[in-house]
Amino acid sequence: MKKKIFITLGLVCLVILGIVGWIAYPFLAFFYYASDSVSDDVAKSYMKEHYNVEITVVDKYSNAIELGETTFTVMPKGEENKKFTMVFSTTDDSLISENYVSAVKANQELDKLDKEWSAIDKLGFKPAKENGEEQALFVFENFKALNLMPKEEIKAPPLKDEDLDRFYQLAVIIINSGAKIDNIHIRGSEDDESIQDFVMELTNLNKNDTKEDFFIMLKQQHPELAAYEIQTAWKNDVRKIENERFQFQLEGFEKWIFCDFVEENGVCSSLHICLEYAKDGLVQSNPHLRNDLEIIFNFIDKNTLPGTMTDISFSDGQDEVFIRHDDRTAYQNTDELIEALFVE
Repeated sequence: MKKKIFITLGLVCLVILGIVGWIAYPFLAFFYYASDSVSDDVAKSYMKEHYNVEITVVDKYSNAIELGETTFTVMPKGEENKKFTMVFSTTDDSLISENYVSAVKANQELDKLDKEWSAIDKLGFKPAKENGEEQALFVFENFKALNLMPKEEIKAPPLKDEDLDRFYQLAVIIINSGAKIDNIHIRGSEDDESIQDFVMELTNLNKNDTKEDFFIMLKQQHPELAAYEIQTAWKNDVRKIENERFQFQLEGFEKWIFCDFVEENGVCSSLHICLEYAKDGLVQSNPHLRNDLEIIFNFIDKNTLPGTMTDISFSDGQDEVFIRHDDRTAYQNTDELIEALFVE
């Protein structure tokens, strides 16, 4: 009888230990792996063996649990402008990735700008900082972006004439330097996150391009610039056709025109126009609806080029109606469109 009791107790203990072990394993694993990190010597040995380069470890981050890797930010000794990253597996210290060659190539491109920094500074730009340290170039594999901070905050849109001039002159300096820079990343602000960064891609810009060509390129990259141009041109005219029921505006926003695509000639060929309508007015029973819509349609047709895709959205604060460009051609007249798209 005693044997049976001891055997039973033994089995119970084994079960309890199994449960405790199963519960405790993730926590034990966490504490074991959380401290697991690749040694600095592994990174230093790799660079010495493969490139005969001695490095200094600038920063190090290890995530053994989720990723199983340690990431080093390093630089060749005495070369602060040539920082690059190395990633090693925490399991066996094997290399996962490193971008030393890309960093060297990027630094060569940055060297071509050495004589241009004075001119760039006169235009009101300086190298931006990342984590408190100057970093004039972003590198991702073969992609290189010049990282600049304007001395005065730039908000675009609108893009003021003087800012456009500075952007154009900046692009010309970089192209003429021979540096292979893919884009210019202009920071909005060091402190105010509400001011967005502005990026200019240079891959399609040629030495012979004029400032007008450059602006068209910017509008293609930033259709909001083209939308702002249209809204500015229409601003006074729309006030003449608005009435107590509809206004060209979007609650909570300054802009009410959005551009989806800009052609090679700089013209926006796909527009989205927003209007606010009187409360409870977006219904078939509204006796003014047909006339209001036709006033709006006629204005848009008169002020856009043939073939422009124009979508229109209405909001009365509660309900919304979206009229696609194709809707206006799908129905024979405005009455049919109202019957199809507006509630009774």
